[in-house]
Amino acid sequence: MGFLGPESNVADKLGVERDNRSNFKASYGHFSTNVEGVFAAGDCRRGQSLVVWAISEGRQAASNVDKYLMIEEDAALSTGHQEDLVKRRQDLKKRHQGSGKHTVMT
Repeated sequence: MGFLGPESNVADKLGVERDNRSNFKASYGHFSTNVEGVFAAGDCRRGQSLVVWAISEGRQAASNVDKYLMIEEDAALSTGHQEDLVKRRQDLKKRHQGSGKHTVMT
């Protein structure tokens, strides 16, 4: 038995749409799903394929995740809301403090 599709626990709870082969629906080139802030790339988006495709999509998706995350930061800097940015960074640091675990869907 080969690849049967991506694990779905987290995606189902978030409401990520799937295609007719049960892969996560995400636009190629941007890799965003129907859920705000959720991206999918590699085997969970295209199905079982060559590892070089997964690596390539992963890199492109990471770039788009960075752009997505930087939008708020850039807006805060350009509008002079640097205090908000500092508070946001402190809140993120507190949430992730002591946590060496992160969830990544590939």
